[in-house]
Amino acid sequence: MIPNTFEGLSAQSSIIPNTIVKGAYFYAQKLRDHTAFHDVITYNTASGHSMENQDDAAVHKGLSYANFTAAGETTDHALIVADLKNKSFKDVQIDLSYHGIPHVLSSFTTEINYIIQVTNEISITPGVRYMRQIDNGGGAVGGASLDGNLASWQSGLSSNGYTNPKSLDSSLTMARLLLKKGPFVTQIAYSQVADEADIVAPWRGFPTGGYTRAITQYNWIANTKTTSAEIFYDFSKYNIIPGFSALVRYAIQNYDENKQLTSGGVQADSNVVHLDFRQHINAALNAKVRVGLMNAENRLDGRDIDSYNEYRFELNYLF
Repeated sequence: MIPNTFEGLSAQSSIIPNTIVKGAYFYAQKLRDHTAFHDVITYNTASGHSMENQDDAAVHKGLSYANFTAAGETTDHALIVADLKNKSFKDVQIDLSYHGIPHVLSSFTTEINYIIQVTNEISITPGVRYMRQIDNGGGAVGGASLDGNLASWQSGLSSNGYTNPKSLDSSLTMARLLLKKGPFVTQIAYSQVADEADIVAPWRGFPTGGYTRAITQYNWIANTKTTSAEIFYDFSKYNIIPGFSALVRYAIQNYDENKQLTSGGVQADSNVVHLDFRQHINAALNAKVRVGLMNAENRLDGRDIDSYNEYRFELNYLF
């Protein structure tokens, strides 16, 4: 359970008033449970050992060692990241970010949150986030779907419900409304992925995080629509239960059934209940209980393979 880490260079500057600028160049990554650093995007290795390369649950399996090699492309990639946060306007935060892997893909994300202070204790924050993904050659290698089934697509074959099977051009739009009152926070949110390609983001920086992502869910598949609502309460705020907080989230996920045409296709429409209970024991130690209850419809072939319950217990010590 060692956290996801990178090798590379990073820098941060706050020279511009009300602005924080960050940049990074990562040339290697090590995922949880891995023992060595490896490429940031290439799935699998020449010997077929996935844990020796990128094998995150959200990995694009079409961007594999075999497919890059067959296309005459390198299997040694770098991840370039740039981020700008600006608070020049009263009660407004603007975030601009860029992620890019040269000759594979890139993405630009814009997010705006506007804090409306109703009273000293109550605030309402509408927010929007838009992400544009640009194909820089990765679509021709791995195809439009994360499952990798379109990597070998040719004209005349099934597109598995994808508009352009050999392009990674796509976009993701999100909106939310957040209400805070003392220890109480509630939010409703919506996200929609364009009916183009799946969003590629296997770096544990979840594209729908903070909006509609529930525990273990990867809801950035093409033409996926998600609506969610959540409630958070900090019981330690007024010393009700010192150090204790709880979150309840409910998400309705509407996937595109046309993309279930293969065994590795997208999951069925589902409803998710997500519970988090956290207890800060002291400044360095906290405990967490996480529960995910997934109730999914049957797939088009009649199988119920997407429903499950998940339970986690964590102890985290900050050295």
